[in-house]
Amino acid sequence: MRALIILKNIIFQRIINQKLSLVAVCLMLIFIAFGCKKDNDPVNLIPDTSTFIAMAKQFVDDAKLPIKLNDITIENENEIQNLEKTAREIIDEMVFIKTDSLGGTIYNKVKDGVELTDAEKDEKARSLIDDKLIELGDFVVRAEWVKENGEIFYTLGVIAPDGKPKFEPILHFTGVVDVFIPNPMHRSWDWGPFTRNIRNGFGMTCVEVEFTVHIATDPNNCMIVDPGPHIQITKAISNCWGWEQETTKGEINWCNPREDCECRYGNTFPAEECIKFVVVTYVATGFSDIEIEAGVSGTYKGITVDSKIKMKASRFGAEGVFETIRSICASGSTP
Repeated sequence: MRALIILKNIIFQRIINQKLSLVAVCLMLIFIAFGCKKDNDPVNLIPDTSTFIAMAKQFVDDAKLPIKLNDITIENENEIQNLEKTAREIIDEMVFIKTDSLGGTIYNKVKDGVELTDAEKDEKARSLIDDKLIELGDFVVRAEWVKENGEIFYTLGVIAPDGKPKFEPILHFTGVVDVFIPNPMHRSWDWGPFTRNIRNGFGMTCVEVEFTVHIATDPNNCMIVDPGPHIQITKAISNCWGWEQETTKGEINWCNPREDCECRYGNTFPAEECIKFVVVTYVATGFSDIEIEAGVSGTYKGITVDSKIKMKASRFGAEGVFETIRSICASGSTP
């Protein structure tokens, strides 16, 4: 009987040990799966770049750029810790696409520009930080681009921990222009607002311009009776880091001696009075700049404009001139 009790205890103890071993294994598996992870584990924080890639590819098509995007990948699995150092690295790797006098495409990388001083690059890096396009906790991405000849080049950018795209130079400094020209309203003639918006690859409206046209006419719609200027610029602003705009305007008076003109005074048919106007916006990005001569009027395509503006172009920037040249006559026609 005693031997039977001892055997029973041995069997029971083995069962208990087996159960304890099973519990220990389960606890170990749970610890391996969850216990080693910390709240700040970088594996949990590496952002997904799929949104960045889709946005970039769509904009390349919209802007008809002479390049294609291969991929956007996380450059370093560790989040940004040194803002100044990282911002300068991003500035050095910026690429600007230019067109030469023969229509060819040139790719200029900032770090290859001997004409740019370290002080200029450092200033750009600081302003990149000031505009919060790079912040502690963000991640650096590497964009791989393909030229028309198949050659590959790279730029650096920034992505937020939640996957929101924040910066990449080609997408940031390239713009697509959206223009709205309304129908003129009678009477007296109010025409506008005209709008000219330039948006970049991040969907940011980097330049906003609005202007209106107003003329007052006589009862026969032949004469413009109010003195100029008839053009009013109601908005002209730049909203994005590294973007600059200057907008100016001008107009000329002229007569429109159309055979079917209905302008009649007694037995005479005077010519219908009209104005021709221009509103022109100069845009510079990157290391390019815009210069204005204070208090000096300029000329644009034969029309005197309020300001004399010229570009200070850089290989490491982009420049653009966007114009609206239209006419409106006393009768409301827009020849």
